[in-house]
Amino acid sequence: MQPVAKAYADDVTVSVSFAPGDETSTISSLNTILHRLEIWGRRWQVSFAPHKTKLLVVSRTRHDIRLFFDGAFLTTSRELKILGVNYDDKLTFKPHIMQLARTAAGQLASLRRIS
Repeated sequence: MQPVAKAYADDVTVSVSFAPGDETSTISSLNTILHRLEIWGRRWQVSFAPHKTKLLVVSRTRHDIRLFFDGAFLTTSRELKILGVNYDDKLTFKPHIMQLARTAAGQLASLRRIS
């Protein structure tokens, strides 16, 4: 499957799904897209923060995926926040649910103090 890029304000998310055995071609394709993004950024004077750029691999098996962007290898993360939703590498949404529960508990505590 071809990578898909989604942009919102100053956030860009590139996603791709691939079948087992297609890792090499997928990594190559993603590195090409990241390189094109670097070129686009230079052309339009847009700077990226590679230290804030993360890689989330969602899979049942472990993959050694190395992507290069703007002079640095991307850091693989077990969790990633995209437009306010916390994703984890198993798509359990536990980090997101826990954050919602913490926020709700804080708001409930505030309501109890004023009532």
